[in-house]
Amino acid sequence: LMLLVLAVLLPGMVAALWVAWQAWQDGSDLLVRHMRDNARALSMVVDRELAQRATIARVLSLSRMLDSAPEVDPGQLLLLEAQARRAMQGLDGWVTLNTQEFEMFSTRDQPRPGGPLRLMRPRPPGSPPLLDRPMIGGLESDPTGGPMRAAIVQPVERGGRTLANFLVTILPQELQQIIDHQGLPADWTAAVVDGRGTVVARSPGGLRHSGRSISPQLAAMMQRYDEALFQGENLDGQPVM
Repeated sequence: LMLLVLAVLLPGMVAALWVAWQAWQDGSDLLVRHMRDNARALSMVVDRELAQRATIARVLSLSRMLDSAPEVDPGQLLLLEAQARRAMQGLDGWVTLNTQEFEMFSTRDQPRPGGPLRLMRPRPPGSPPLLDRPMIGGLESDPTGGPMRAAIVQPVERGGRTLANFLVTILPQELQQIIDHQGLPADWTAAVVDGRGTVVARSPGGLRHSGRSISPQLAAMMQRYDEALFQGENLDGQPVM
């Protein structure tokens, strides 16, 4: 009788377990696809923001006013500064033009009442040399005590020589707004990090996490893959996938 009961029950139990496992597997696959699609969407929006600033820097670097850099007519320099300021309308951050010895201008400076903008000041001792290729820098502290920021660097090249660098800053709050507008589930964690594995913006927690480093395991994954599924802990010590 026991064997007869088992013969009747076991196929049904096995079938139920298989259905339950298949449902769990389908749910897990759906979750992974959902995470991947959201990560790709967030990455595309961030890339668009960076590309917009990179385009500003590229266009400004091609100005004929800089053909004689670092010797630039003061009137032409004021005009170029005004163009840079207009290009950044609606965006946070600022544009800076550096030569090896001077900061030619920065749209971070405000006009003096009744007078022109302050232009041309020596760069501080120990300033980094000019870069000869475009790049996106990592998150850094502001030497003047302002907010942490990164910068897109665009060389000004003429005749195979690098004459100056344009820097277009990126502020963490700009990327934080992008994350906050994604409408992610409450139990999800999203973060934008720089190439060194430093958190720029994050949800939950917002900008209080800016400047923290991601785990060594996740940093190693980022160096090896463009996309990957990672299981570990987030900055709050919670297990995540």
